[in-house]
Amino acid sequence: MEFQYVYIKKRSEFGRQCFFTSEPGALSCDIPPDPELAAQFIHVNPVHRGTQVGCEMSEHEVSTDRAEFATTGINHAEGGWARDINPQDVEQTTRFKKKVEKDDMYMSSVLQLGALMEHCIKQNNTLDMYEEYFGGEQDGGPAGEGSTGAKTVNVFRDPCPQRRAVSSLSWSPDATRLAAAYTSLRFQSSARDLPVQSFVWDVENPSRPDYTLTPPDSLVSLEFNPKESFVLAGGTYRGRVCVFDRRRGALPVDLSPLETGHADPVYSTVWVNSKSGAEIFTASTDGMVLWWDTRKLSEPIESLILDVNKTQEPSLRAAQGATVLEYETTIPTKFMIGTEQGTVIQCNRKGKTQTEKIAAVYQAHLGPVQQVQRNPAFLKNFITIGDWSAKVWSEDCKESAIFWTNPGEVRLTGGSWSPSRPSVFFTSKADGTVDVWDVLYQQRLPVLTIQVGDSPLETLRVQEAGALLAAGSADGQITLLELSDTLVNSGKNDRLVLTAMFERETRREKILEGKNREARLLKKMKEGNSAVSERSSTISPGLTASARLEKEQTEVELIEDAQSTFFDTVCQVKSARRDVQMSQMAEKGVVADLDGAEFQAPDLAAADEADQPPDAVSGTAVPGSASRQSATKVSSTTGKRSSTIAKKSSTSTAAADVSSTAATKASSTGAPVPESETETASPTDATETETAGSSSLVTAVDDPAALGRALSVAEQIARVVDSLEEAVDDLLDPTSEETGATEDQSTEQTES
Repeated sequence: MEFQYVYIKKRSEFGRQCFFTSEPGALSCDIPPDPELAAQFIHVNPVHRGTQVGCEMSEHEVSTDRAEFATTGINHAEGGWARDINPQDVEQTTRFKKKVEKDDMYMSSVLQLGALMEHCIKQNNTLDMYEEYFGGEQDGGPAGEGSTGAKTVNVFRDPCPQRRAVSSLSWSPDATRLAAAYTSLRFQSSARDLPVQSFVWDVENPSRPDYTLTPPDSLVSLEFNPKESFVLAGGTYRGRVCVFDRRRGALPVDLSPLETGHADPVYSTVWVNSKSGAEIFTASTDGMVLWWDTRKLSEPIESLILDVNKTQEPSLRAAQGATVLEYETTIPTKFMIGTEQGTVIQCNRKGKTQTEKIAAVYQAHLGPVQQVQRNPAFLKNFITIGDWSAKVWSEDCKESAIFWTNPGEVRLTGGSWSPSRPSVFFTSKADGTVDVWDVLYQQRLPVLTIQVGDSPLETLRVQEAGALLAAGSADGQITLLELSDTLVNSGKNDRLVLTAMFERETRREKILEGKNREARLLKKMKEGNSAVSERSSTISPGLTASARLEKEQTEVELIEDAQSTFFDTVCQVKSARRDVQMSQMAEKGVVADLDGAEFQAPDLAAADEADQPPDAVSGTAVPGSASRQSATKVSSTTGKRSSTIAKKSSTSTAAADVSSTAATKASSTGAPVPESETETASPTDATETETAGSSSLVTAVDDPAALGRALSVAEQIARVVDSLEEAVDDLLDPTSEETGATEDQSTEQTES
């Protein structure tokens, strides 16, 4: 690993400045010849020697002006906009375009420039002077096929003497600065005098921070404003929200009070894509998500309790603590939340009720969710980082992920998608390494593992262009990595292949979810049937199969005998009462026809076959909706016949029909038939018959459990008979007064 330190010294520390001037030549010293030495001079005869190179004994001086040259380049991204228009803001540029197109000079200018542009386009189509014949050879395949790698560009260390963990990182919109929040999240284990400063670093200068932020307490989350690079928002350890402006100093320009903020540390802060550009929302482990207007932080403008229980009112006691927020600017009303319980909650801000606000819940991990992020190219797919694995989800599959990494031995602490290559994502681990994954190349192992340091990594953030990656560690060190081109540039067919892969895996998970749902329903049905059979069966499990079957058959026969005896007695009592009422009505001169008022005993065999109790109106078994409809028709027919009782005139014929019908029903069910079909059975005889039937039932039943069930059935039948008595009385009585007199007389006869 390369380390470098840039020494920076102010100009004032060099001392007094030196000034240089140009002057003509001057004689500094003149030494005359010595006479003694001149006397010793010996004249030598001339000697001729041939030489090619001789020593130059003269001094030359040249004075010229220095010319300074510098090589600079111009990066033309986009121009032609007014000063007050931000080219990166889609709304402003669209509004400006519409305004210009409505101008009268717009059409004439386009027509004048059209001919010139057409000529230039034809020239470009003839010969492409920017064509690259051998470029992009390594960009066509997955990341694992070419030379993948990463190198360390810079290392930023915490200037404070006490080492603190890097809890949050944020890139500026122009990608020239990196904001870092430093804090210690170890409860009751950090020093009391821990520094609270956080710093913004210049990417090119790792020696000292570009500027310092001084909040009231340590920052846990920090985020640049995507539209204004000099404005930042952050959340503190004590749950407060603060806004910084680099132009106005290190202190926050606005700060939320303690009573209106969060009760726990603010783990995530996100800017919202709004018209004002001054709206943020924060999340904390206290179970609350709060929306704020940075122009007035006295109180939040909106709140949401993360209570996923939709059957009751939202409560903070049942709320889940939020650890991370995910927000996509292209979907301004939807956002996702990762919680301490390992779930991912998809929310809709425009929902009016708690059920509408919490749209879906995904059971993602066994521990806290460290990171949630949507794929920049496929917004329906998102990645979650937690426990020991990373998972790729689809919004359409809520029970299981479509991709996941194998659980490793080291805990994952963060992750992110590559903004430029949609198939690549990064994960940071607690052993100080960063793994690079490419789902198009392989899903079981990472394509590259980078050892950043020995300390555990706490957070990871990728630059918007995808070429730089910043990783923050637990000892306050930020490592800036530069990725190779194969991890940054996307191939020609990457999007098509990745789309097909996501759709295939989503369909597979939907099929598996349907099969699992069917299996769960079958299991519930089996459990319900077994529970019903256990509740209905009171026979000792120690008996053999044949003995158990014989005992069950005995119980069924006893119940059938009790039911048939009871209904036979009811038929006799009703026939006797009807004959008495007919005689009384004949004495008073009232003529009535009771053809439709006869009482029929239920068909017990049909009722047992349908396994349904007798119907309260028609006296027949009700196995389904068709029987209920037929019972309703019988009731309506009986009501119509009761309305025409006073108009009919065959009293004796009706009485004979009623008596013969009662005798026929009694004989069909095995009950004793009266001595004469035309004679009227007295209430006393009917009571004696009923008593005899009941006594025979009690004598015949040996098992107490079977006796209890028979008595319960008899109670239900008694309630049915009471309702039938009221219906028959209404049919037989022409007026309420005559009905009252008849009931009194029948009561006196019964008592006698």
